Amino acid sequence: MRFNKILILLLVLITANNIFSQGLSEERKQEIINSLSITTSDSCLTEHYGGNAIEGVILYEIHEAIPAIIENIWKQEPYDQTRFIDALDILGAPETESIALAFLDSVDTYKNIYFEDIYKNNYFDTRLELKLLVVGVLFDIGNYSKYQIVFDRIEEAKPKFEYGAISLLPEIIWHYPQFEEKAKKELIKFAYNPNGDDIYKWYAVADLDTVYGEKMIDVYLD
Repeated sequence: MRFNKILILLLVLITANNIFSQGLSEERKQEIINSLSITTSDSCLTEHYGGNAIEGVILYEIHEAIPAIIENIWKQEPYDQTRFIDALDILGAPETESIALAFLDSVDTYKNIYFEDIYKNNYFDTRLELKLLVVGVLFDIGNYSKYQIVFDRIEEAKPKFEYGAISLLPEIIWHYPQFEEKAKKELIKFAYNPNGDDIYKWYAVADLDTVYGEKMIDVYLD
């Protein structure tokens, strides 16, 4: 029953997105595509810059934007680059993998990864945090070669827990059996974490259930 509810919700969201896409005028679509070339420093975080425009591309799934994304990605700030890569993944661009790998190779050379929103909140303190976002994209398209970044980010975040990294552990278990025990141990630690957010602890339990089913019953009942 729960699965059916989730499926219905997904269908509603997909349908709504299709409706939005159909209602987007060609003029507005082109405006969004043109804004992909504008950088944060050019715009001072106004509405029309690449980091905001890419959200429109993702929301409306503007496939015509793929060439502009590829042309302008390296002009953007590091976090915005990760969103450009997200968009390529969502749009099914064949260049997604090569660009994602290029980002991972480049991010250590960036002088500044600071990302500040309009409320002056900084979201990224380390390069591994940024890398993890792109590793998730690679996992999504079936490239698991950068799995070590997941473990590195888990270690870096301690004593806190990085759910973004934890959530990728099932993929590592399935595709790298030699790291199963290490990955399972981290999932169990996260599920038992007394200081963790309950919703994220539940996600960890759900991940364990997906991989192991009833074999982890003791964790589920704790």
